[in-house]
Amino acid sequence: MSTLTRARALRVLGAAPLAELPLAARAQGAPAIRFGTSPTAESYLLPVFALEAGIFTRHGLNVSIVSLPNAGAISAALVGGAIDVAVLDPILIANGVSHGVPLAFFAGGGMYRSEASTSALCVAPDSPLRIARDFEGKTVGVISLSSLSTLGVKAWLASGGANVESVRFFEIPYSLMVPALNRGTLNAAFVSEPFLSETKGSVRAVANAYDAIGKAFLINSCYTSRSWIAQNGPTVKRLTEALDETVRWANTHHDDSAPITAKYASLSLDTVRKMTRLQFGSLDPKLLQPVLDVAVRFKSIDKHVDAADLVASG
Repeated sequence: MSTLTRARALRVLGAAPLAELPLAARAQGAPAIRFGTSPTAESYLLPVFALEAGIFTRHGLNVSIVSLPNAGAISAALVGGAIDVAVLDPILIANGVSHGVPLAFFAGGGMYRSEASTSALCVAPDSPLRIARDFEGKTVGVISLSSLSTLGVKAWLASGGANVESVRFFEIPYSLMVPALNRGTLNAAFVSEPFLSETKGSVRAVANAYDAIGKAFLINSCYTSRSWIAQNGPTVKRLTEALDETVRWANTHHDDSAPITAKYASLSLDTVRKMTRLQFGSLDPKLLQPVLDVAVRFKSIDKHVDAADLVASG
């Protein structure tokens, strides 16, 4: 295999600017860890919860949070050395690894659970669309054409026997989806919290499209370079233990985490308390594999990837 240069890695993963978030946990004598995430989405808030709840400090970790605008920026910042660890979805990690970028997951992250879904494929209340085949030839709004949400909708359409190629996907911000549905500009949209709870009665949920991927899977997880893991073994162990504790804390302390989510997602506290809260999960290859499999099926990844190969050992 040829040597992977930083420039080539950045070309593979894409580049974007980053910004420091004035947020850090200090542990005397501990090495500094720069943790990249996109904190406006609750699924990316696990490290922020760990810091705000004092969990990093209790584990003797010196962590600062670096705010980045999107997944591409997170990828580029880690490969470029601007951050040490980060939260990212398994599709981007799999694509990076397949191109020779030595990355690995070491802890869990945001999770989809069918019984606590924070998103749904929605239509206008009077829409005739009800089953997958009804969507053929129609337009569906998604946050990004390359997002997991788009793959979820495609998987749901295919599971219902629809011709996925006949469905048109259109990128649109979550805040504009419901108005577009009610105007008839879109036939359907993949709506997520907090908009899903705020617009009850204004739209009709057709399906939990993510169920077509799996009843439970990790949306994203914490990762770093394999070289950083090799050079910082004891720190990685403490970091993993801290994040596993944070998973348990976040899933059982919604009253405590609500103000944190409101702060970083720029939402009112009342809005956060009313919406369905995201679940978090510890790292398990079985919870990564469904996303990788659907990504291969719809050509977001060019070949099969075994999730276990993306997880750091030990």
